[in-house]
Amino acid sequence: MSYFRAAQCFSTAIDILMDPHPNGEVVDLARAMIECGEALSSLRDVKLDPEAAEMVDRLNSLLSYSHLQVPPEKGGFEVKAEQLGETDRIELSQLVKQMYDLCSEANRQGK
Repeated sequence: MSYFRAAQCFSTAIDILMDPHPNGEVVDLARAMIECGEALSSLRDVKLDPEAAEMVDRLNSLLSYSHLQVPPEKGGFEVKAEQLGETDRIELSQLVKQMYDLCSEANRQGK
């Protein structure tokens, strides 16, 4: 079930990341990051091949806000989304798509 849940979350993140952003780009980016976090949580106990593990590590790095000051009125992903540069946003989108493909295929194979 973990690949199934991860694929669902990555699919939702892909939809959120697509233009237009009726809620605002930062809000939608933060929502997509939350979905990615949920997807990664569902993969926590899965043995990934080295390439997939590297993608997960890079995605975790892009999602991490532990080094940022998070004001009480904002969430960590919102602060991270505000500070994410264009290159990182593109990489995030690419990783989300790759992870969706990987999880969907594993789910189809019954893993």
